[in-house]
Amino acid sequence: SLSILCRLLIGGVLLLGSASSLATLDPASPEAIDTFRQALQAARNNQFTRVDALQKPLGRQHPLQGYLEFHRLRGGMPNTSPNQIRAFRKTYGDTPLADSLDRLAIGRYGAANNWSALRGLQTPLPVSVELQCYWWRAHLETRRADALAAAAEIWLSGHSRPDSCDPL
Repeated sequence: SLSILCRLLIGGVLLLGSASSLATLDPASPEAIDTFRQALQAARNNQFTRVDALQKPLGRQHPLQGYLEFHRLRGGMPNTSPNQIRAFRKTYGDTPLADSLDRLAIGRYGAANNWSALRGLQTPLPVSVELQCYWWRAHLETRRADALAAAAEIWLSGHSRPDSCDPL
């Protein structure tokens, strides 16, 4: 009787404790705003163990979750897979983060000469000349005539070109 009551009481406390650890903060609350700021700063500093701990009370559906994911993927470059970048683009394509991550990935994959990963991004031709050169170098094997025509246009501009264009 007393033993059963104690077990029920302890079980109830454990249940309440686990339920409260699953609860997420209201994103508009001062505590959530402060927690998110700390998580974002940790993400910018590549402290992802800390981000994971701070993210738990925020939940995966936090409205600014994309910023944390952006920094996680950025921190893994150039080893982040093109599939991860495309998945991010699919989820956050309506934010400026998707284009920023695409440009960053093109630059990092290009600097690492990881042409298959760059092609795997399946992005349109970037605007910046430096990234265009990486993009065309990645597509040189699969679209040689187009790449050579683009190279001629890039080099005949009358302006100095980024180092990424030298091999093109």
